[in-house]
Amino acid sequence: MLTTIDRPFMQPDLRSVDAPLNCAAVTVLRDVPEGPADWFETYSPPGSLLARASTGNGKTPHEMLASAQAAVESLHDAFVAELHKAVDQMTDTQARIIDGQTHTVSSIRELFGIAHEVKGQGRTFGFDLASSICEALCALLRRADPRHPKLVRSIDTHIEALRHVSNRGLQGDGGDVGTTLVRSLWKEVQVVGGEELSDGPGTTRGQSGEG
Repeated sequence: MLTTIDRPFMQPDLRSVDAPLNCAAVTVLRDVPEGPADWFETYSPPGSLLARASTGNGKTPHEMLASAQAAVESLHDAFVAELHKAVDQMTDTQARIIDGQTHTVSSIRELFGIAHEVKGQGRTFGFDLASSICEALCALLRRADPRHPKLVRSIDTHIEALRHVSNRGLQGDGGDVGTTLVRSLWKEVQVVGGEELSDGPGTTRGQSGEG
């Protein structure tokens, strides 16, 4: 019966005089206009997604969309705080790499995890440029040999770019300046990281684990 209700024009026989009058589908279908051109304007099947959504929790689809948007906006400030925290964590991890206080590969994996988190959440809260910077940083950390002489400087460049976005609360993609910045970061990825060879952060072809 559900198929009959959702697609009345496929069951014209139900509108015949021989159809049982106590059939729910017949009750609905008797009001369907004869002309196909009018079906989509006047007929709204009770089982449609819109009808079900409009009664869910007493909210219409528009109200539920507004609630979802409000929820995202309420988390905006929390994301900004997390972005500041992420930059500080990256800076601290990078400093420990430079000072030789931690294993390079382990630290690269730590940096990758932080950058990947920002990349995934940034666009949700309107920080497209932050996501793009972290996307490039993730690619760099995934592809580069941890022993590359220019890796530390390249990581610094990405972190400083993200710090600039964080300190200024820059939302959106940054326009032409943001596009130029992201392009320059990807050039560094190509120079330092080379072609895609790795299976994950800090792991290159022929190299695995902490080695």
